[in-house]
Parts: sequence; C-alpha cells; structure tokens
Amino acid sequence: MWSDFAIEGWKVGMIIALPLGPTVILLLRIGLLCGWRAFGLSAFGAALGIAMVLALTCVAYIQTLLDRHPVLVHGILSIMVLVVAWNVFRSNRSITAESLHKRDTPINIWAPPIISLTCPFTSILILNIFATNTTIRQSMSLSIKGVLIVGCVVGALCGYGTIMSVVYGLSRKLSRQVVLIMVKIAPLIVMYYGIQGAWAAYRAW
Repeated sequence: MWSDFAIEGWKVGMIIALPLGPTVILLLRIGLLCGWRAFGLSAFGAALGIAMVLALTCVAYIQTLLDRHPVLVHGILSIMVLVVAWNVFRSNRSITAESLHKRDTPINIWAPPIISLTCPFTSILILNIFATNTTIRQSMSLSIKGVLIVGCVVGALCGYGTIMSVVYGLSRKLSRQVVLIMVKIAPLIVMYYGIQGAWAAYRAW
C-alpha cells in the first residue's frame, strides 16, 4: 500500500517538473551558468518547495484559500513571482558570453525554490491532479501523506534531472551566443507567468 502512494507521489512530482514552467526555466538557467552542482542544490530546494505545496494541498488548505480569497492569493503570489523575475533580470545584465564560458557568474540558487513555493500554477496543477486521482483522494494517515510527499520530491528531482540532461547535452553542441540568449530570456518567461497570475487576480476581482 505504501509503495502505491510512493509511486503516485513520484508521478505527481514528474508531472509538475516536466513542463517548462517558471521553476524549470530558472533551474535550466542555473545549470547552464554554473553546471550540475549548483543545479542539483537548487533543484532539491525546488522539489522541497513543491513538497510543501503538496503537504498544504493534502489538508485542502490551498483550495480553501483559493475559494475564499482568490484575488488576494493570486495577487500576492503573482507579485512574488514578478519580484523574482525582476531580480533575475537585473542579475542577467552582467552576464556575457565570456563569463558564461568561465562559469564564474554569480547566481541565486534560491530563486527556483521560491518560485516553486509561490507560483499559483503549481498549486492549481496539484489540485487538478488530486481531483482526477482516486488513490490520492482516499483518506490518508499522516504516515501515508509523508510517503506521498517523499515520492513527490524524488519524482520532481527525476523530472528536473531529465530536462537538464537533455538541455545540457544540447548546449554542448550549440554556440556560446545561443546559450547566452537562452539564459537572457529566462526572466522574461518567468515574468510572463507573473503577469498571468496578476491577470487571474484581476478576473477574480
């Protein structure tokens, strides 16, 4: 029984990690700038962030907040996403093709974990998964929830690692200028998600 929930948690983590959302975009940026070690540390933080969102979702806390205060929730989360995007955008200004080659660019490895905690789309995605998954919808003890959350962390790390492996492999075959462009547009993509969150708040209002 525990293995079933571990597998379901792994699936949840993979489903959240594989799409190219803001967390993945920032993780790829870190990996391209500073290699696997920095990427791995940041990815682990992001996976723990997803696990915390999953834990809150298990007790229906997020659903209650979204139902009662949709404008406030979407507004606050979108602002946090936009702040991260702006911070990354500022740090991108000093990055050059030469610094990219030397891998000596200062980065903030905590940006992806912050996004994984604050991005409203992560919460909504988890809620949608829960709504269609009969195994997860069953009444769960605290220990079973723990197994589910651990499985989610492992699944997210597998998903992040899969994407990074593919992109990192491709980046070795691309010109330095192309990789630099990929790094430079990362905050713009994150900013788009923040604007979407602000739009959701406006519509709820």
